[in-house]
Amino acid sequence: MCLLCFRFCPSCTASANNLDTIPAPLLDRMEVLEVSGYVSEEKSVIADKYLGPQAKEASGLKNADVLLDPSTVDVLIKYYCRESGVRNLKKHIDKVRI
Repeated sequence: MCLLCFRFCPSCTASANNLDTIPAPLLDRMEVLEVSGYVSEEKSVIADKYLGPQAKEASGLKNADVLLDPSTVDVLIKYYCRESGVRNLKKHIDKVRI
């Protein structure tokens, strides 16, 4: 992901996953800061600690003995959620839980 800051207005910022869609004249007036996303291990921990329990509660299974296997989360991360964040991973975990 990239953070874009306007040189003429430092308090104005934007974010983009792909710089190719930003017109060149606009990009010339911006400062581009590259920000790395989560690595697979971090995504796995986030899924285990936060996303899984949230999906479990949202589907009404809060007190049920339902577990999401770590290897399943690894497959989701490796093949279905390659972006730097965890938004898409959350969507897939929500689908698995329902």
